[in-house]
Amino acid sequence: SAGYRQLEFLLGNKVPSMLRPHQGTPALHAVLSRVLREPSVYDSVQRLLDRNGFQIDSAHLDRDLARPYQPHPSVETAWLAVYSQPGEDGELLRLGEALIDIADLYRQWRYRHLVSVERLMGHKPGTGGTGGASWLRQIIDHQFFPELWAARTLL
Repeated sequence: SAGYRQLEFLLGNKVPSMLRPHQGTPALHAVLSRVLREPSVYDSVQRLLDRNGFQIDSAHLDRDLARPYQPHPSVETAWLAVYSQPGEDGELLRLGEALIDIADLYRQWRYRHLVSVERLMGHKPGTGGTGGASWLRQIIDHQFFPELWAARTLL
C-alpha cells in the first residue's frame, strides 16, 4: 500500500521501482516521489553524528538519497565510537538503541503482516504491485540501520 511504501522510504528502504504501482494516482505518486528523494530518518541521524564530531564520509552524506541505501564504513566507525564511549549523557547511544527498537519492532510487524496475508489471501498478488506473500517473505530479511547491527558484532 502507499502508506506502507511511505513508511519504508522514511525509514530508509529506498527502492525507486516501488513508485511504479502508484503511477495511476498522480497525487499519491507525487507524495511518494518526494519522500523517496528526501533524507530518511537514518540519513538525518548520520548528519547528526557528523555534526557531533563523528566523521561521516562527505561523499556518503551527499549521495543520491533516492537510491537504495548501502552501508558505509564511516557510519559503522561512528556507531562503534558512540557505543564504546557514550559520553556523559549517553544521548547518541540512546538514539542508537531507539533506532534498533524501531527496526526490531518493524521486522516483527513485517512477519505478522506476512502471516496475516497468507491466512487471508494466500499467494495472490499484493496491493502495492508486489508478489504479495512472496515479496513480504523476502522483505523480512531487510535490515534498517545496518551499521548499528554490524557494530554489535564488533563491540
